[in-house]
Amino acid sequence: MCIEIRKDDTRIQKIVSAMDDEQTRIAVEAERSLLAKLQGGCQVPIGAYAEVQGKEVSIEAIICTLDGDHAIRDRHSGPKNQAAKIGDELAQRMLEDGGLKILHEVRKEFQGRIDHI
Repeated sequence: MCIEIRKDDTRIQKIVSAMDDEQTRIAVEAERSLLAKLQGGCQVPIGAYAEVQGKEVSIEAIICTLDGDHAIRDRHSGPKNQAAKIGDELAQRMLEDGGLKILHEVRKEFQGRIDHI
């Protein structure tokens, strides 16, 4: 669930803060950062899973070809207050380790078959 409120509305902030789960928010921040860097979407074979343990966030991810024959898997962890940076760093490392080639092939395969909004 996602709730959007006015930045300066402290009364509503207090109300909705009871629904916030810090560990989930941090994990999602790392995952979304990775997906944004990789330009992932519903049609791109990318998976990511992050979890918080103590003061650290760990994220593992995979980028694979459409047929699943080739894949890049990696993981990264660091301070939970740097979740977005951790996701971004992992994405960059995966791109450099062959993920960019896989994503290029996937996008080439889908070119002309996906409606971009």
